[in-house]
Amino acid sequence: MKPPGSAATPEEGQAARDWASMRFCLGVIAGWALLGAATCAVTFIISTIPAQVGFGRTIPLPLDIIEAVLALGMLMFCTAGPVGLLASGWAYLRHSARKGVRWLTAWTAVASTSLAIEALFWSRLMHMLGTRYANLPHPSWHALDFAVGYLVVGAAMACVLIGARRSAGRSRTA
Repeated sequence: MKPPGSAATPEEGQAARDWASMRFCLGVIAGWALLGAATCAVTFIISTIPAQVGFGRTIPLPLDIIEAVLALGMLMFCTAGPVGLLASGWAYLRHSARKGVRWLTAWTAVASTSLAIEALFWSRLMHMLGTRYANLPHPSWHALDFAVGYLVVGAAMACVLIGARRSAGRSRTA
């Protein structure tokens, strides 16, 4: 323990920067996963509202507003988020974890999965918008699939970062 007023060692400064970098990555992961999952879950809930034959669904205004706000945020943040996550997580692991190729490979795999989810999401969205019957009288199971996918991939990304940090911490104390 250092007495008050003494200067921090370079190792302590690096550790603080590493922790801040990891917290930033985990925050972006949580934002990406939760925003994507929430938007898709609300879309699924809306799709379960019974539709009158020939008239489509009558969506309550608050639920419609919530979906519109979430969708706007999701389309902007979730599309660009995985690219930033791939780069920032890779940089964090490269400079902080120092555990070699296996953590970088694991990170690249899970971050690439987030890119694949976004590409598939945009593909499904464009297909749905091009369909005359986008308001079909059955639930949108794809939206539920995407909600689960966002949560699973977000958890996997967080596990890779936390696992690399713990692994690096054990190697420093050994």
